[in-house]
Formats: sequence, C-alpha cells, structure tokens
Amino acid sequence: MKIWLICGVLGPNTALYLQKRHTSLEAAAGAFQNKLIDGLRINGASFRVISVPFIGSYPTTSQVIRFKPLKEDSSGYTYIGFQNISILRNYFRRRNLKRYLKTVEIDDSEENLFLIYSAHTPFVSVASEWKKKHPSIKICLIVPDLPMYMNLNRHSCLYSTAKRIDTWILYRKLDAVDSYVLLTEQMTEKLPIGGKPYLLTEGILDNIDEPTEDLESDIRTIVYTGAIRARYNICELVDAFQAIKGDKFRLIMCGSGDAVDYVQQACVQDSRISWLGQLDRTAVRDLQKKATVLVNPRLDSGDFTRFSFPSKLLEYLSAGKPTVSAVLPGMPLVYKDFVYEIDGTLPPVTAIQKAIEAALNDSLTGRLTKQKRFADYAKDTLLKQIVVRNILKLNGLSASN
Repeated sequence: MKIWLICGVLGPNTALYLQKRHTSLEAAAGAFQNKLIDGLRINGASFRVISVPFIGSYPTTSQVIRFKPLKEDSSGYTYIGFQNISILRNYFRRRNLKRYLKTVEIDDSEENLFLIYSAHTPFVSVASEWKKKHPSIKICLIVPDLPMYMNLNRHSCLYSTAKRIDTWILYRKLDAVDSYVLLTEQMTEKLPIGGKPYLLTEGILDNIDEPTEDLESDIRTIVYTGAIRARYNICELVDAFQAIKGDKFRLIMCGSGDAVDYVQQACVQDSRISWLGQLDRTAVRDLQKKATVLVNPRLDSGDFTRFSFPSKLLEYLSAGKPTVSAVLPGMPLVYKDFVYEIDGTLPPVTAIQKAIEAALNDSLTGRLTKQKRFADYAKDTLLKQIVVRNILKLNGLSASN
C-alpha cells in the first residue's frame, strides 16, 4: 500500500521565509505533522507528502498574497501554491490540490491510503472525489480539532457565514472517510463515525526527557509558553502568581495574543514577572527545561474543552517537569496522576494559585513520582513510532521496521 500524506506541513526553509513576511504559522499543527512524518519513516512506510501549507491569511495574519513553493526548500515535500486571500483562499486550495492530483498516476492494482491531517474541507473534498475515480483509495482522517471549534476569535459576519458553509460542505464529504484518528472520545459525538474504525491518541511525542531538578538555584521559576489569550485564562494566571508572596519566585511567559497588554502591565507592577515575546521552538524548549514548574491555566470553558486535547500539556509533561493543569473533560482521567490539578470547583485565580503552590511545595519524591508515571504511560502510547504503528494497523498495514 502506498500512503499519500495530504497535509499543511512546512519545511524549515519555507517556514523561515514565511516568518520573515510576518506570516503566522500553526506551531502545534506543524509539530504534530513533523512527528507524523518521522514516525512514518521510522516504521519504513512508503509515503509521499503533499502539502498545502497551513499559514495565516492575507491581509490579517500574513503579508503573503500568494503562496508559491520555494526552490530553496530541501524537505522533499510536494507543495501546492494558492492565492492566500482571506475567505477566498479555500477555493484556491481545493482547486489547486485537485489540479495537482490530476497529474499524478495512481495505481489501482495496489491499495492507496490518503492519510489526511486535519478536518480541512479542501483536503477531504478532493480526496472524496478521487476515491470515486479510484476504488483502490482508502481515506484516514486525523482530526486534531473539530471544524466548528477552530479559530474561535471574533470575525466579521461575512467570515462567519463562509465558515458555516465550509463546515456544511465538509460534513457532506465525510461519508467517504474510511477511518479516523481522534484526540478525544467525545469527538465521536460530533462526527459521523458509525461503525467505522477509529484510533484514540491524545497527541504524538518525539521523546520524553528525564526528570530534572535545579538544585543549585534558590529561584523558583513558573513558566508558561503559548498563546497569550484571555480565553486561555492568562489574566487569571498572572493574578494567581501575584498572590504568591516571596522574592524567590518568578513567572516567565512567552507568546503573543490579545492578553499581552495585561501581561505587560503586570510586568511593570511586579518585577518578578517577565514576558519574552514570541520565541522559536528551540528557545521555548530550553525555557521549559529550565523551569521549576510549567503551567497550563486553561479551565473548562464548555464544549470546546470536551472536543480537544491541549497539545501544550503533552509538551510540558514530556519536558520532565512538574506540570500544573486542569483535567479537562476531553482528557483521560489517568492525567490526574500526572499533573498538579487545578480544582475547577474553586474560583479560577484561587484554583490556579493553589495548584502552583502544591507543585512548588511537593517533595522531590512526589514530583519525580508524577513524572515517572507519565513517562511510563507515554512510552507505551504516545511516542511517534508507536502512534504511527497504530495508525498503520488501523488501516490494515504493518510496520516494515
């Protein structure tokens, strides 16, 4: 069986080119896709990557009006260019992907798996059409987020209408999907799964770092890395930290979003708080490894948290550091054993403060026990080679390595 990975991944050179043109990139999606590709290689799969990149749209989050593949890109991926104008771009993404597939020979004497990353209408729509023409094609859809819960920031009436139409079209095409990879069990409530096979995985990891403790420094550092958005309870995190007294404590944050002004004002009021702006992935990982405690302050905010799994949490836990988090409705209950839980029955600021203090005050044995529990769990379920092996098995394939 040949695997066609249809996704929005970017090679390093192309990503750098786009960042220089003030184009927002989806870091979590990029990380997932890169690990997926690594996992396919490790398992010896025969695959080809076709990428219609996930990038910010012109003019709001990108200066790129038209995406064109770079000659300097050495990733080996096949990139599909498209007009990147907001609202209109999905039409061009679909059209140009369809045009490209017309140039590709698909051998119906062997099975072909269209492995699609994301419930993205252009991808699913084109794949469903190609399946009608080529009976050898099976479609496996990886759903990191449900379409109705993507990009929840406020938008114009025109954009919101276009999104509703796009989601309606997507659901009409989902009958063609043969199998699914989902991040939470609750996603089955919103998708036409029926009797189709599906795999549950909270995410995908490169590796799990050994637990480390900085015993030389008296400074205790609480770190948050990610979007600085009010709906992610960033303001409550700042208030909770300010309620923790002591000169030895620091709150270090990085990222961007609508709560940056609130964070900057807090930096002026409290010299223990630092905001580092937007950092690259290497700098973010270094910051996480130097932390005393990592914190994800997002609280249960209705349906969205039932139908998603916070990729940031896996990133934190795999760094081998004590992690503060709520156990959200979409998360397996086993995560209560891995994190210092934010109690959802308390007022948000108080709950976050108490969870941070619990992590800071726990014994070394207590902290290491939580981290070892997660490492043992993740090694059996979340490492990239394991996740991809399970995806291959889901679709009737076996690993070559």
